[in-house]
Amino acid sequence: MPKKIFYELPKEKQNLIKQSFINLLKTKPIDKITFNSLASEAGIARTSLYVYFEDKKDLNDFVFYDFAKFLELRINEMQNGKLDLFHYARTVLNIFQEAIIKFEYNEIIKNIALGLKITPVDGYEFFDGVINSVKNKFIHKYDDSVIEVVLILLKYSICALFADFNNNNRIVEKFSSQIDKIEKL
Repeated sequence: MPKKIFYELPKEKQNLIKQSFINLLKTKPIDKITFNSLASEAGIARTSLYVYFEDKKDLNDFVFYDFAKFLELRINEMQNGKLDLFHYARTVLNIFQEAIIKFEYNEIIKNIALGLKITPVDGYEFFDGVINSVKNKFIHKYDDSVIEVVLILLKYSICALFADFNNNNRIVEKFSSQIDKIEKL
């Protein structure tokens, strides 16, 4: 996350830096973005960026904080509802779909993955935290094999949303159809 001094900046300047970074991420992989290019895009001095951020990871964490917070809040809201594994899995996927649309991060995420050399396997493993929290909620309510199948499908579908965003409705429909079949077993 940014250094403390960054948060003392006016919100407009914070948002300018954030939006400039997002604009660059829409067009090129993260490893091709430098503080020089970001400073130029934002119209600020490059040295200022080093005052506010240790490195690009800090900047990246700041930019995606809203995205992560949105997901966390939506999933927490949902957890207060009924605890049915199949409903829960469908809703988690819908929340990811909603977040990707809301934040328009599909191209950005592809460019981050490309720039950081993140493979589909790495992306798949990234969602283990979400998946493990789901698993822990249902461990005593469903057979382990049912939980595993549902969670593998969920993880695969979340990754597919990011990888093939243009077909997100088809991905969600296919996932729901597969969950329906498992639920009927």
